[in-house]
Amino acid sequence: MKPAIVIAAYNRVGPLLDLLDNLNSADYPKDDIPLIISVDFSDSREVANAVSDFKWVHGEKRVIIHPANLGLKRHIRFCGALTKDYGSIILLEDDLLISPVFYRYALDVLGHYKNEALISGFALYSYRIAESALGRFSDANPRSFWHLMQVPCSWGQIWTQSQWESYEAFLESGDGASVRLPEYVNFWSDHSWKKSFMAYLIKSGTYFLYPKRAYSSNPGIVGTNYKKSRAIYNVDLEKKHYQNKSSDVSLMWKYDSHFEPEWECLPKQLKELNRGAPYDLDIQGGKLPEEFRYEKVLSANKMGGELRVLDKKDFESLENIWNKVEGKRLFLGLSAKKRLDVFSKWNLRNRRYFYTTTKLKNKLKSLFGIR
Repeated sequence: MKPAIVIAAYNRVGPLLDLLDNLNSADYPKDDIPLIISVDFSDSREVANAVSDFKWVHGEKRVIIHPANLGLKRHIRFCGALTKDYGSIILLEDDLLISPVFYRYALDVLGHYKNEALISGFALYSYRIAESALGRFSDANPRSFWHLMQVPCSWGQIWTQSQWESYEAFLESGDGASVRLPEYVNFWSDHSWKKSFMAYLIKSGTYFLYPKRAYSSNPGIVGTNYKKSRAIYNVDLEKKHYQNKSSDVSLMWKYDSHFEPEWECLPKQLKELNRGAPYDLDIQGGKLPEEFRYEKVLSANKMGGELRVLDKKDFESLENIWNKVEGKRLFLGLSAKKRLDVFSKWNLRNRRYFYTTTKLKNKLKSLFGIR
């Protein structure tokens, strides 16, 4: 399967030209790669003129100039629908950085998993910071190059036609209204299409597949979702292509929408902490009590009625299975709402300010007399 490259562009001509230059310099198996540049309407013709002048040296170039503004969500849906024309696409927003071997990776992952029913999309990006609570994140599973997450990727992603059509059917059904999203997601921009796609992943019980190494990066350039430059999600890019052996999906670790590993994936030593009974994981410390499913939780927040307090030595036999655990204490205790330590609850709520909109930030500043 030969995916087309699709760029969703708007009004950032500088980053877009950098991305286009990087695309021309990347490694491809043949010079027959379709490039589609979809430009949403803006008051300036600068971007439209730039993409019209751009010479794509690896195949056919198609430019789509929208006569009216779609907005980010509708624009992404338009781009996703191009899977019907090309079978599969690599979607890049105009502010991303890409690895020179991103296309080789895309061919690799599609060759292995394009028909896997559990997967609803493929990421080029690889998280180092969890969006849920801004803690360090890495896949701890040594048995697979890939891992599965109920977190959609918007910083370089691959979709097949069947994956995209399943998502569109979900949107048409209206089933998303019944899905409870993590609280941190409610602080995302209204322009974010990731909210509905996360609801789809949760409702359908499917996942985005992520690599351990990054083939795209988000430098945090000012745009529709970022009113100020924010580079915390900028990651090192893979420079060489490694032919990754296919691994059975059953060997991959699954992570929920809070960036927490699912209990079923844990090594035996961790499962035995609660005598083999399932418990919630809140290693990031980003879940609210009402988001717990089980009676017990292993959390970075202090819980009432602790069964056990864990520290680094408890994980030495597991090769520090979460590097973020180092220097932290974890509490295995009751997950009932009334059991969450008062300070931990305040600290958890306070972190959410990072995700507030500019408008709400200004209200908070006004309330406390901050200029």
